[in-house]
Amino acid sequence: MIEVIVAGALLVVVGLLLYVFLGQGLRLYSEETESAAAQHDLRVVLSEITNKARVTSPDDIAMSNGSLVIDNLTYALSGDEVTRNGAVIADDIALFSASITDGLLEVTIRNSEGSEISTSLFIAQ
Repeated sequence: MIEVIVAGALLVVVGLLLYVFLGQGLRLYSEETESAAAQHDLRVVLSEITNKARVTSPDDIAMSNGSLVIDNLTYALSGDEVTRNGAVIADDIALFSASITDGLLEVTIRNSEGSEISTSLFIAQ
């Protein structure tokens, strides 16, 4: 009888250890997947802005009221979203910053988790 109790206790201990181990692994996987998706959103927005700026005349790239205007597209931070002509292209954004100085376009985007990416692009002729 005592052997059955000991075997049951060992089974419970092993089961709890597996539960803790697998639970932690799934939680970490979930967090990393969400973080990667958020960083992907940042990269997509920055890539779009960079690609559009490369094929647009420098005369058609400007800053206006805190927004970046490239040709007929206006990129701006609205609350916690980056918008393109008013349509949301990324959310959960803490910072969207763009500046043009001496023909150098600099764009920085940071999400609320603290992931930040930036780029500089020479646009002057």
